[in-house]
Parts: sequence; C-alpha cells; structure tokens
Amino acid sequence: MRKILWKWRGGRHVALFLAIICAWSFVGFGADFEISVFGYPDEVLPGMLIEVNVGIRNVSGHPITLPYRRHLDDEMHDQQGNKIVRCPLLDFSYLIELEPNDWKGRQLPADWKRTRRLAYCFLTHGEYVSRFFISFQGPYRNRNEEEYQAWEGEVTTPSLKMVVLSPEGIDREVFDTFDVDSLILGEHWGDILRRFPTSTYAAHVIWDRWAKGTALPWEDDTAREKSLIYLENDSSNEFLTWKLPCRADGTLDASTITRFMMPEAARCRDLWLEIALKHHPGIWFADEIRLKLATDAYLLGDKEASASGLETLAEHARPYVAEKAQALLEAMQAKGMLPGGTKSPAAQEKETTASGSTAK
Repeated sequence: MRKILWKWRGGRHVALFLAIICAWSFVGFGADFEISVFGYPDEVLPGMLIEVNVGIRNVSGHPITLPYRRHLDDEMHDQQGNKIVRCPLLDFSYLIELEPNDWKGRQLPADWKRTRRLAYCFLTHGEYVSRFFISFQGPYRNRNEEEYQAWEGEVTTPSLKMVVLSPEGIDREVFDTFDVDSLILGEHWGDILRRFPTSTYAAHVIWDRWAKGTALPWEDDTAREKSLIYLENDSSNEFLTWKLPCRADGTLDASTITRFMMPEAARCRDLWLEIALKHHPGIWFADEIRLKLATDAYLLGDKEASASGLETLAEHARPYVAEKAQALLEAMQAKGMLPGGTKSPAAQEKETTASGSTAK
C-alpha cells in the first residue's frame, strides 16, 4: 500500500505541477492544495473491495473560496480507455446536496483539510489507471443568475496503475467457490477463514476486519489523545461478548463464557494477523498489520515488543506507515506508556500518584 502526495499551484488558468511518489512530506512554494492518497494497491484480485483514502488540504496559507461543495473528483479507465464506475455495488453518488439559490461559493479556512474514502471493486482481471483531482473553471453563476468569484485551476495526481490479477491456486478455489458480488460485499469472510486461511482473500479479510485504517494519520491532537486513551484503558476493561475463545473463523466463542478481558480479543486477532503475514509478507497492507501487532503487544503487556515493533516500522515500513509508527512511538513515550523518551509532567504525576509515593 502506498501513500502518495502531490501539490500544485492553482490560479486563474495557471497550474504548476509538483509531484513526489511514496513521499511523506513535500514543500512546494506557493502551492494551494495538497492531495494525499492512502491505500492504493499495485495488485489486487477480483472480488476484493478496495477502499482508497484520499485527503486534500489547503496549504496556501490563506482562505480559499471554492465554487461548489464538491472538492475532490476521481476517474478510472481500463486498458481500452473505457471509464470505470467506482464500485457500482456501493455507489452513493446520487446523494448530492444542491447549493442554495443565492450560493456565492464555499470558503475554506487556511487550515482546512478533508479525507474522502472511495470504494473500488473489480469483477475480472486487467489493468486500470486512475487519478484524483480538484478542478474548477469559471465563470460561476448561482441559480439566481448572480455571478460570483471563486478559485480556478487544477490539482491532479499523475495516473496511477492498479493490476487486477487472475486468481491462481488456492485463490482460484476461493474465486470459483463464491459469487464475485458476494465476495465484494463481504458475505463469506467466515467461510474464507475456515476453508481457505492461507489464501490472499483470507489475508484481505484479516486486514479488513482487524487492521485496516490503523496507519491513517491522526486528524488532530484530539484524535491522537483518544487513540492513546484507548490503548491505556482497553488492556484492563471488561466487555460483554458473544465470541470467546478464538475459533477457526476468527471469531470468539462464548458458549460457556459471557465476559472476556480485552487481551483475549487481542490474542485472537493476533493469531490471524500473524497467519496473514506468514503467507503474504509482502502484500500491500502488510505494514499496517505489523503496526496493529505492535499496538496489540502493548495491550498484552509486552511494552518492549511494542516499542521495538514501532521502532522497526518507523525505520523500514512504507512511508505513511513509518510516519504513523514514529508519531505513535513518540506520543506513547511522552506519556510514559513505553520505555524511552522523556515523560511529560502530567505522566510523571499520574505515575507517582498511582504508586502511592507522592512526597509529603
């Protein structure tokens, strides 16, 4: 899986193309917008639902007025140049809110950013090319026939290629066993894990259920703090469940037990995460799985393994996973959750109070 970032300078009839592939940060003088693409795989199999996260951010340093609410478009073509509709089974593009009659544009603050999740699915093998862009051209008029001024220009990614492979071996067995539409809709994940646990489809199910989105950057400081609170608290919280202990389809079986501690759920999913890595160590989401295992190590009480896993990912993982691992490592060390780093005063006070050694 790749994280790709582009910046363009946009203005009236002017566009400056600046691009870096697989980079995490890039400074382009005068750039108005930055487009980031997370989760665009090089190779997939038919019947897999692919969710690509595309972020766009105002990096101009000043407010920008867009002519419409829509801020991001995408297009995909096959080898013959035919336009491909984004996963038709999950197409909600008709849910569009119209601008009011007196619309005069939408002002984006200087720190504005948004992330859009786009779903793609393929029924057959082949090569597909797509791009993500923001493009507007005036003049602009609202439904009251009033003209208004707004941003003009284009910000676009280069063309990105995705190859949909023809299933082979155990993957062909999965593809031939289930209807392709039902595979896309995730209706057979339990059967796939039970009957075909080493398949690429099973690895995709495992990632989708237990690790997808783990490496997406925090939206803000509040989101970061919530993530840390989750890790701090879920190692001791008790939950109602209908799934214990770990079964062959990846669920927990509560036939005799009605409650479980969070570590039991982590142990169950880690068994599956490790199976996926063992059989598909180089798959596009492998580093996301490794990141999930590193955070689960903390939930299971192995802080050294958690810190080591995050450090390794920060040094060797795909760029967007490396960035998240480094940020998580530093944040957890600052709170005294992991060895290394310098504890913040708040973390030191909390630890001292909990140990009962507060000075009198």
